[in-house]
Amino acid sequence: MKKIVFTLIWLIAVPFVHAEQDCSKEIMSQAVDACFVANKDATEIVLNKEYVAAKKRIADEYKYHEDSQQALLKNLLDTQRSWLKYRDGQCKMEASLAEETSSVYQGIISNCVERLDKQRIQQFKEMPYG
Repeated sequence: MKKIVFTLIWLIAVPFVHAEQDCSKEIMSQAVDACFVANKDATEIVLNKEYVAAKKRIADEYKYHEDSQQALLKNLLDTQRSWLKYRDGQCKMEASLAEETSSVYQGIISNCVERLDKQRIQQFKEMPYG
């Protein structure tokens, strides 16, 4: 049963993988899992850099308007915290059919986080505001 679920998830997840590594070329299950996690981790680094860059753009844009700057920075922080809760909940929901302790579950979570992080990175690149 687990092999069937893994195969189905693999067929669904592979088209969404647009990461630094092509995980579909991996043959062994452990290598696939490691690839998914590595891609997620790499995307997380980019997400964090884009968040910092967005904060800097706001600070630079509003450096002469301290009240506006602080309000926007607080809003960005609050929004990012809410978005992270959404992302984690969404990914948990997507992986809910897999057993939480399985590598399939972790693979689904990793793919989902990577996909949503890439969307958020694009949103950060479109900021700010000026």
